[in-house]
Amino acid sequence: MALGLPYHITELPALVQGSRLSGPQVHQVVRVLFDSRQLAEASGTLFVALKSARHDGHQHIEELYSRGVRAFLVEEGHVDAAAFPEADFWMVAHTLEALQAWAAHHRSRFSCPVVAITGSNGKTVVKEWLWQLCSPDGDVLRSPRSFNSQLGVALSVLELAPHHTLAIFEAGISHPGEMDRLRRMMQPTWVLVTNLGQAHGAHFRDMAHKASEKMALAEGSPHLVLPIDYAELRSLAPEASPDRMLVTWSREQNSAALRITRTESNATHTRITGIFQNRFVETELPFQDAASIENAITCWAFLLGWLGDAEWLPQRMRHLHPVAMRLEQKAAVGNSVLINDSYNSDEAGLRIALAHVQAQPGFSNKTLILSDLQESAEAEEVLYSRIGRWVKEAGINRVIAIGPILQRHASAFSAAFQGFDSTEAFLQDPPVFREELILLKGARRFAFERIASMLEFKTHETRLEIRIDHLIANLHTCRSWLKPGVKVMAMVKAFSYGSGSYEVASALQMAGVDYLAVAYADEGVELRQRGIHLPIMVMNPAEESLDQLVRFRLEPEVYSLRQLRLLLQGVKGRFSLSDPLRIHIKIDTGMHRLGLFPHELPAFLRELDGSRTLQVASVFSHLVASDSEEHRAFTLEQMSRFQEAVHTIQDALGQPVTAHLLNSAGIRRFPEAQHQMVRLGIGLYGIASDHHEQAQLLQVGTLKTRITQIKELEAGQTVGYNRAGVLTRNSRIATLPLGYADGFPRSLGKGTGTVLIKGKHAPTVGNICMDMCMVDVTDVEAKEGDEVEVFGEHHTVSALARSADTIPYEMLAAISQRVKRVFIRE
Repeated sequence: MALGLPYHITELPALVQGSRLSGPQVHQVVRVLFDSRQLAEASGTLFVALKSARHDGHQHIEELYSRGVRAFLVEEGHVDAAAFPEADFWMVAHTLEALQAWAAHHRSRFSCPVVAITGSNGKTVVKEWLWQLCSPDGDVLRSPRSFNSQLGVALSVLELAPHHTLAIFEAGISHPGEMDRLRRMMQPTWVLVTNLGQAHGAHFRDMAHKASEKMALAEGSPHLVLPIDYAELRSLAPEASPDRMLVTWSREQNSAALRITRTESNATHTRITGIFQNRFVETELPFQDAASIENAITCWAFLLGWLGDAEWLPQRMRHLHPVAMRLEQKAAVGNSVLINDSYNSDEAGLRIALAHVQAQPGFSNKTLILSDLQESAEAEEVLYSRIGRWVKEAGINRVIAIGPILQRHASAFSAAFQGFDSTEAFLQDPPVFREELILLKGARRFAFERIASMLEFKTHETRLEIRIDHLIANLHTCRSWLKPGVKVMAMVKAFSYGSGSYEVASALQMAGVDYLAVAYADEGVELRQRGIHLPIMVMNPAEESLDQLVRFRLEPEVYSLRQLRLLLQGVKGRFSLSDPLRIHIKIDTGMHRLGLFPHELPAFLRELDGSRTLQVASVFSHLVASDSEEHRAFTLEQMSRFQEAVHTIQDALGQPVTAHLLNSAGIRRFPEAQHQMVRLGIGLYGIASDHHEQAQLLQVGTLKTRITQIKELEAGQTVGYNRAGVLTRNSRIATLPLGYADGFPRSLGKGTGTVLIKGKHAPTVGNICMDMCMVDVTDVEAKEGDEVEVFGEHHTVSALARSADTIPYEMLAAISQRVKRVFIRE
């Protein structure tokens, strides 16, 4: 992240409360780096070595030093500074706290208004809309994407520069006590609270506790915008005073400063009328959904309180455009992959998107399609020269530039360069794309959605959206249930439960999981070929897969004496002493599927004894009913059998061995059996058998489609094969491009299953066809082309599985690979 002001190296020790060990040079810091994979330019970069229970940034200092970085913020006792004679080191007790102290000092150097936004939902949307509303009149800084964490806020604040006229930051918390540190960094002039909901509520006693923690942001702030229809927030509203402006808004409370009196929606817009400080006000929005209306009212209340009846406000509110702050990854033409980030083209967003591309393994060809950037306070030469360096560091080897400004600065790019005057010119004569990673990044006025449509590999309209950020959030939640030091093996078998093996594996690798597990060797081979380097366990290795196991460093499960003998014979003479094949011993403690019975272990271990071609990587077993209280006694018996088997193996090997027994359902119920590693499967994808655990997980997959056609049919007519759908009333029947070949089972036909359209459940009609199904939309204001949620946040896969008399595992794994996967990163 670029700093808003350069800092001389000698200034930092006092700011971060640490000591400096100096090299022979005096350096100036102009940017901060916390992820070694995102190094764009070594000169002027300060690397902050963050340390957590799962990751230690100090491990990357040697690599970064070799790449030219010469300034490091490190924790005491973690680095031998003498080994890096040309570097400057600042030794502090805690690097994140030091970075936060620096950010607080940096903020104090500026007098421009700072808006801090908190709440359970809508923070990013409100921030982006305020930027849309205010940026025409000044240079507005906003935090990138959802940078609202303890680290994200610090980095955002450090970007504040003298030319900024307004700064807008998000503040997100997940634990008590965190908000105070965010407040000290931001020192907000205005605090906006969007709403209060269940999101991220696992660590708060109740809603009142969460409300009080969020309101800590407003302590000392002279201005506050608060929605007082939430009783917990209303009870915490401070008194207005000459030193504090309180802008409350409500649909129900007459005491609110902004009282919403009427909301009317039509097909394209929503008109909102109200009373603000005893005068009539109204505005219009280009949205109809409740969440957008609530977020827009928060923006409206703030601007009414800050600026009053600004002449430009109604016009700009009417032309707000949707916020799509996400990277979408999907299959593209020419066996390529498209990352669509074409919703804005500001410098901060480009930097983040390029860092994401840089971190993607397995692509030798990377192309950037970029439009002219939005206006910048810097000279063009300076801006595009810096962007050229970022593009080079990200490994981009082809730049396709759209717009006259970029073409004037073609020399700033070392990659192959091709320019087009407009999007239309590109579409008339598009370049050829083959087996490459394509990043699409453009300003809204260039209408890059047309390019995205051209590049996207065409499949039918049914798609499975995978929220990678939710997947990683679930990983962190599950990790919070583990004892210190317990490793995580992530299950990516069966196409990652239908979600897409490589994309999920890549995200998990970046998030620092310790192991991956697949069902068959060819799944592991695909991951290796696409750049996944984590250890991979193969749970059901075929006899003929030995060559693949050896060549691609895959680690087979070994579950029988016969299999062990085949492996020993097959690897004979293949390995040096330093490169044995790592194996995982499977114990049958009660599942009676695959595995060695405990009494078979002595013979197995005798065969293994002395082998220099096989190395035991772990020993594991599988619980039969870890989620069932009814079978708790049997589970405890399995745990006991497994522990005895582990002792037997360790005694025979003469050394400790990694053991893993628990799956997602067992981690919290049996913490005493976490051993050295656990296996995370369905929990990663947002599904738990326990409702308390389910409340802490986020939905990862959303299956969507669109209405192809709607027919008006009379009572007595029939719908579908075998005339199975008999209409008992005049009906509107919608056809969807979704059938059992897509993974929507026939058991959900004839009204057993429903889909969600505009917030209402529409039951199936007749039998499910191979490629289509029909639903009743008589009671839904639906039209052809409308989006349909088959399962997702509002209509869960667990509920749909119950209707189909199956389990979520089967529903997810059954989704056909012809269904387009769209991978989304906020």
